[in-house]
Formats: sequence, C-alpha cells, structure tokens
Amino acid sequence: MEKRKPNHVTLEKNFLGKPPRIKSKFIFDYLIAKQNKDNTWPIKKLKIKD
Repeated sequence: MEKRKPNHVTLEKNFLGKPPRIKSKFIFDYLIAKQNKDNTWPIKKLKIKD
C-alpha cells in the first residue's frame, strides 16, 4: 500500500472566503473526536506504532 502524503492547504483570506469547518479534534496524544453527520462527537483511540 502506498503511503499518502499530506495535502497543502492555503488559509489566506483571498483564497478562502471563510475558515474551513473543523470535523475532528485531538483530545489527547492518542484520542481524537470526529464529528458525525448528526453533530455527535464520538471519541476514537488511535493505534500508535512504536
């Protein structure tokens, strides 16, 4: 499987009319909350590879 590279996002006033909607938030180093279509925020645990 090919590794995906991050996409560059330009957050300039001229490029975007308004800020992008935030759909996920880091709560802790390995916990993330992701917004669903019904506006709930389930918490997911990330698998950390050492």
